[in-house]
Amino acid sequence: MPIFANWPVKIGQVIKRRELHQLVGGAHQWGITSCMNRTAVLVFSNPHKARKYGYDRWEGSKPNGRFDYTGQGPLGDQDVTTRANKSLLGTKARGLPVHLFTSQGTSVTYVGEYELADDPYRWEEAPDERGLLRRVVVFHLVQVEVDNC
Repeated sequence: MPIFANWPVKIGQVIKRRELHQLVGGAHQWGITSCMNRTAVLVFSNPHKARKYGYDRWEGSKPNGRFDYTGQGPLGDQDVTTRANKSLLGTKARGLPVHLFTSQGTSVTYVGEYELADDPYRWEEAPDERGLLRRVVVFHLVQVEVDNC
């Protein structure tokens, strides 16, 4: 899957989330959101919030180069058929790039372009915002290689 020539952010670039959305669109408060007129998806990993919900046990870079990302939904069991999780799950079939960012405060850092792995997700347990244990979906993202030629 090629990186779109008009993607305006470079790997490692730190940008205010508000500025990012002015450039590419998408919802300001969601962890998973479509952008660029639904031709790409943004995913935001926030280590502080991940710890709050127990996602830090599952979320982040893995030794095999994969990035695991916990789905969206703060209460009760998560579901892969709900809006944002369904959108992320459908990116590979629709040929849409997934742009991964890490968040800290109001700034985000661009990690790179990813796609779902052949084994796109698994189920784990984590507390919801009330502290009750529930099922969460953990997406398996693999980085798209960048051709610098």
